[in-house]
Amino acid sequence: MRFKLDENIPPDFKEYLCEFEHDVHSVFDERLNGALDIDIAQACRLEKRILITLDLDFTDTRIYPPSDFSGIIVLRPKRQSIKLFMPLLISAVNALINDSVEGKLWIVDHKEIRVR
Repeated sequence: MRFKLDENIPPDFKEYLCEFEHDVHSVFDERLNGALDIDIAQACRLEKRILITLDLDFTDTRIYPPSDFSGIIVLRPKRQSIKLFMPLLISAVNALINDSVEGKLWIVDHKEIRVR
């Protein structure tokens, strides 16, 4: 799968995803760190990449309609901690085995994955 990691995602996530042979770019790789959300969204659309982010702005389906994307995954940890991020990422990646995020918004927290 093809992913783009937003600037608020720890660099360890890229390494983890690459271990499973996913094609992963980060906004840092493309010098998009500090870019507007709309620019990151456009890059994801053009590159056909699934965005992984902590940014709640991407949950606004009026601005970022999921059907326009290869997928948007918003991680919602209880607190900002790498210890709490990684289980959410693992949960999302495991869910991708049986379900597609194409054209969908997934909001992943410690209890569930909500799909819009």
